[in-house]
Amino acid sequence: GTAPRVAVHRQASPQLVRHHHGSADWHSLLVSERLRAFDLHRPGLLRIALLDEQAGPAGPTRIVLTYHHAMLDGWSVRLLLRAFYRAYLAEGRTTGGERRPDVRDHLRWLGDQDLTPPRDFWSAATPPAGSRTLPGPTAAGLPAGEGARWGHGLARQRLTPYEAARLRDWAAGLGATESTALHAAWALLLYRDGGSGPAPAPVAFGMAVSGRGIALEGAASIPAPLRNALPVHVDVDPAAPMERLLADLRDRALGAAAYEWVSAGQVHQWSGRAVPDEL
Repeated sequence: GTAPRVAVHRQASPQLVRHHHGSADWHSLLVSERLRAFDLHRPGLLRIALLDEQAGPAGPTRIVLTYHHAMLDGWSVRLLLRAFYRAYLAEGRTTGGERRPDVRDHLRWLGDQDLTPPRDFWSAATPPAGSRTLPGPTAAGLPAGEGARWGHGLARQRLTPYEAARLRDWAAGLGATESTALHAAWALLLYRDGGSGPAPAPVAFGMAVSGRGIALEGAASIPAPLRNALPVHVDVDPAAPMERLLADLRDRALGAAAYEWVSAGQVHQWSGRAVPDEL
């Protein structure tokens, strides 16, 4: 059938492989680790590769940590690195030992929640059908030209410290944050590529949240795949001032933050939209 299946193993541990000096180089090791898939039928969705940069036990060693996204999110990796640095500075002696919240506490907290308020919220806050969700000529219903490229890509633009400070001060002066300014820029890009002229139009995109903004003590220290993507939509009106767009996006982000523990599947179900109809 199509129902999810879960395999529970009595014991799981990270896969550890040591590459002695001269047996591999750093670049090739990184490439091979990225391309090497995990076997979901075997326990241990995390592996560690050690690369000795010099011969002998006293030389420096590089460490490559590879994990499956079903096990950890970016927040969890930072927690893991912090614990590793502390243990390294303590020469391998870990501190603490007290009971700390884990994913089981998170599951119990989820089970105690009343789903009526988030259902009411997301039933009204989901993007309307026909919202612009992708940039490019095909999103506007225009034919793709010859030689058009399809697929996913990555564009990266870095701000200087001075530009970042200006952006933060400008957004704060309008009662928003840098992330809200980024949402506004993306909303304008989606609107511009829609190709419907100067008329107002709704746009929609996913907003990443940590999934840890909940009323559970110690939630910020739970290593688990709790990161979530929630749908956000806003009506872009080219005749309205930028301050209104920022305020609308800020208010929608604040409203969604109260229910960032709700999964995207639940939001889609409560929206009443058909299964193939993406939010």
